[in-house]
Amino acid sequence: GVFGVFWEQGKLNGLGDVTIKSMHLLSLFWEPGVKDIQKSKNFFSVELVDNSMIEQSYPQAKGKLTETSDNFTKKYIYDDHIDTTGKSAVIDWYYHKFVDGKKTLQYVKFTGDTVLYATENDTQVPTESVQQPMYDIDGKPIVINGQQATRTVQQPAGESMATKGLYDHAMYPFVFDPLFPEADMPVGFGFVDVCKNAQASIDIFNNSFEKNIQFLATPRYLVRNDGGINEQEFGNPNKTIVHVDGNLGDDSYKPITPPTYINSNYINLLDNKVNELKETAGNRDTSNGGTQSGVTAASAIAAMQESAGKTSRDQINTTYEAHKSVVNIVIELIRQFYDMPRQFRITGDNGEQEFATYDNSGLQPQDQGNDFGQDLGYRLPVFDIKVEAEKSSSYSRLSQNEMSLQFYNAGFFNPQYADQAKACIEMMDFQGKQSVLDTISANGGMYQQLLQTQQQLLQQAEIIDKLAAKQGIQSNQADQMAAQINQNLNSGAQNGKAETKTNGGGENAIVQNARSKASDASRPR
Repeated sequence: GVFGVFWEQGKLNGLGDVTIKSMHLLSLFWEPGVKDIQKSKNFFSVELVDNSMIEQSYPQAKGKLTETSDNFTKKYIYDDHIDTTGKSAVIDWYYHKFVDGKKTLQYVKFTGDTVLYATENDTQVPTESVQQPMYDIDGKPIVINGQQATRTVQQPAGESMATKGLYDHAMYPFVFDPLFPEADMPVGFGFVDVCKNAQASIDIFNNSFEKNIQFLATPRYLVRNDGGINEQEFGNPNKTIVHVDGNLGDDSYKPITPPTYINSNYINLLDNKVNELKETAGNRDTSNGGTQSGVTAASAIAAMQESAGKTSRDQINTTYEAHKSVVNIVIELIRQFYDMPRQFRITGDNGEQEFATYDNSGLQPQDQGNDFGQDLGYRLPVFDIKVEAEKSSSYSRLSQNEMSLQFYNAGFFNPQYADQAKACIEMMDFQGKQSVLDTISANGGMYQQLLQTQQQLLQQAEIIDKLAAKQGIQSNQADQMAAQINQNLNSGAQNGKAETKTNGGGENAIVQNARSKASDASRPR
C-alpha cells in the first residue's frame, strides 16, 4: 500500500489540518531504478476529477479541458462500470530544487496543457500586521491620552512559496509499504503474486475432479447412427416413452462406463498443493481458530495460534516502519502549520479524559543564545518515534495473565521481598514491566516507612516503661503518654496498608508489642 500525507487547508472551517490518504498505486509514477522515492528526481500523482469541479476551483481552466482517454493510466478491473465521461486527469507534479543552497520541494498542478497552480509562480511574500509607535517630525513620541500612539503596518512574515517550497520538510508526501520488497524498486510483491501459481494448480485439479463427478452423475451412451432411436426423446429424462424405428438390437446403443474411482495419487497431489498454499501464505488452520485433532487444552491451542501468527507478525513489522515514516511527516506538518492553538481531548489508560491546548511553538527552532561572544545559533527539536504492537495476539494476553498469577504466588507483591522482586523483574522482558516495577517499589517504600514508624513508637513505649518503674511517674501522666502512643500506633497501622504479612490476621507483631508496653506503662505503680 501507499500512504499520502498532505496538509489540507480547507479542513476545520479553514483552520486546516493533516490528511492521510490511501493512494491508488497505479496512478503514481516515479523515476525507474530508484528504491527510495525521496531520491527520485520527479514524482507524479494522477487523479480523475470532474470538469465542473476543476473549473470552479481554477477559473483559468474553463474551456480548456478535454476528456481523458481510458488508456491514459492503468486501472483496476472492477465489477461495477466506472464512468469517466466529463472528467479530466489532474496531475500533481512534485520535484526537488535547490534554492539558495537549500533543498526545497516544488509543486505543480496541471491538466493537459493548462497549469492550475505552481509554487515557483507564487512569489508573494506573506505579511502580518504589527503595531509600530508613532513619532513627530522631531523624532519625539506622539502621546495621546497619556499613551504613546501606534499605527498598524504590514511587514514580511516568512518566505514566499517559490523560495521555501510546498512543505518545509522537503520530502515527497508519500510513504510506500511493500509486503515483499523488490530490488531497486519502491514497490514489491503481494500475496497474490506469491500464491497465484499454487492456487492455479489447485483450480486445475478441482476442475478436473468436478468434470469427473459430472460424468459419473450423468449417464452417457454410445448410439449407432442407423440404430433407429429417437435421440431427443432418449436424452430427455422427462420422456416416459422413447420411439424407435425397426427392431432394436443389442448393439444399437451401449452405455459408457467411466472410471468409478479417482487415483489416490491425484488426491495426495491436491492436498500437497493446498498445504503449499497454506505454508506460502502463512494461512494455517490455527490462525483461523481451527485446531488439530486431539488438541483440547486452552494453553496448547493458544500456543499453536501464537506459533501460526509468527509469519504475519514479521510482515506487519514493515508496516510499523511505514507508520513511523508517516508519523514523522505528520510532525513536520504540525511544525509548519499549527500556528493557531488547537484543543484536543486525550483519553488516558483508565478512561479518564484530559483536554489539552497545543500549538507548534515548542517545535520551532530554539535560540541558544550567546556563549563567550559567539552566537550559538538555533536548535531544531527532533523526535525518536518507536512504534510497536500493544498486544500481538490472544496468546500474549493469556500468558500475561498467567505470569501475573505466578508473580503473586511467588510473593513478588509482598512488601518484605520488594528488593528481591525488583532484581528478578529487572532481568525479565514483558509488556507492562515498568508499571509492575513501580507498584513493587511503592509497596516496598510504604513498608519501610511503616517499620521506621513502629520502631520509633516501640522506643517511646520502652522509655515510658522505664520512667514509670524507676522514677515513679504519676499514673495520669503515664496514661496520657500511653494514649498518645496508642493514637500514633493506630495512625501508623492505617498508613501501613501495604503490610500483607500479619500476625493471625490482626495487627503486626511489632505493633502489638508496642501497644502491650504502652498498656503496661499506664497501669498504677
